[in-house]
Amino acid sequence: MRLLVLTGLAASTALAASGLGASAPGTARCVTRQLTVAPGGYGVAAGSFVQKFTFTNTSRHACSLRGWPHLASQRNVRVQQTRPGTRAFRTVTLGATGKASFNVYGADFDARAGRTCPSTSVVRITPPGAHTALTVAVRIPACGRLYVAPIVPGTGNRDSWSVVWHG
Repeated sequence: MRLLVLTGLAASTALAASGLGASAPGTARCVTRQLTVAPGGYGVAAGSFVQKFTFTNTSRHACSLRGWPHLASQRNVRVQQTRPGTRAFRTVTLGATGKASFNVYGADFDARAGRTCPSTSVVRITPPGAHTALTVAVRIPACGRLYVAPIVPGTGNRDSWSVVWHG
């Protein structure tokens, strides 16, 4: 069994409780015990993959997430999933049952070895700013560099841009 550990970066204040609108100053950052995480859409093409993960707030209290998760066992590159020249990420506030997601990209084929990459069976994800991890059963390729997108509101990013972010 291979294990990838995802950890988060900073957290602060907010967008509306829906995670989609105006700011809600003073919203506490999400803690692990009020969240669940689940794998979402998965796709492959031309030797690469994308895996979406979605956090859900299971508490009755709003909380916020901000920034990029970090996969500790791999070399990570942060990507921006907004149009070039716009902010790379924003704080996402989750009301009760609110959702936020992020994507992980990488190779699913090792061209040097001429074979398919080995897969994980479990991923441990620490929400941005939290101190403990959530564990999710998911099979994703684990060979080399992974590209990690920031947390976005809802269950996916509708913006097609994906560029390396150097911030």
